[in-house]
Amino acid sequence: MNLQYTTDCALHMVVYLMSERRVVPSVELEKKLGFPQQCIFSVGRKLKKAGYIKTVAGPFGGYILGKEPEEISIQNILYVFNDSFKIFREPLRPAATIFLRCLEEWLANIDSDMNQKMSSYTLGDFLKNNEFLKNNEKDNNDEENDKENNHEDNEKDNKEKGNKKEGKKTNKKEGKKDKTKTSN
Repeated sequence: MNLQYTTDCALHMVVYLMSERRVVPSVELEKKLGFPQQCIFSVGRKLKKAGYIKTVAGPFGGYILGKEPEEISIQNILYVFNDSFKIFREPLRPAATIFLRCLEEWLANIDSDMNQKMSSYTLGDFLKNNEFLKNNEKDNNDEENDKENNHEDNEKDNKEKGNKKEGKKTNKKEGKKDKTKTSN
């Protein structure tokens, strides 16, 4: 099965917008997804017309998901671009053998099962069930926690160093006071 280039772009685009949950400039989509900006504009217009994304104008504008991920099925996106997951497109000629007719029926059943699965599988399901995303999210959280801990450790170290310096200054002052007391 091969997706059309625009359908491929659309699927990448809605998944990226879903993961970001913010307004994403077209330049960022071009950079992160690897699709030319003209393709992103074209796909964006179609997805907007279908209600799956929204556009925000202005210097901080871009694209944002237009519906909740649970409301967007993979099949919805395919339909916007008249694409499908059909494995077998051409009906067989009447002279086809019984084996070819059985193959045609078998492939038609697979198509039906695939379309049923695509219509019920939403972007929300993708988020919940994707192990790669879960692991990547865990790694990102671990990195953020490490950064926070390092920052806190650095602040502690700086405070302790500051306290030691102040302690030395205090000791020096006390030492001077002691000397003046002893000389009197």
